[in-house]
Amino acid sequence: MTIPIHIHKLDTRGFLCPIPIIKLKKLVDGLDIEDGGKQIIKLYSDDPVSDVDVRAWCLDNGQELGGLEKKGKDFIFKIIVRI
Repeated sequence: MTIPIHIHKLDTRGFLCPIPIIKLKKLVDGLDIEDGGKQIIKLYSDDPVSDVDVRAWCLDNGQELGGLEKKGKDFIFKIIVRI
């Protein structure tokens, strides 16, 4: 059986802390996990402190930071949601 993978894109570019974290929490809280699928969030941020904030949020909330890319001023986080 194949486990479905759901990728959610969250673009928080243009917002400073704490808005990216608030939007991330709201998205995670609203995820539907009834099909047992894997939930991945790709969070885009240009907030210079988002690197620290997103890492801390993942650690504090039991989520996994599965990857981080930096392209110019933008951070692209891959967050694997564990509900």
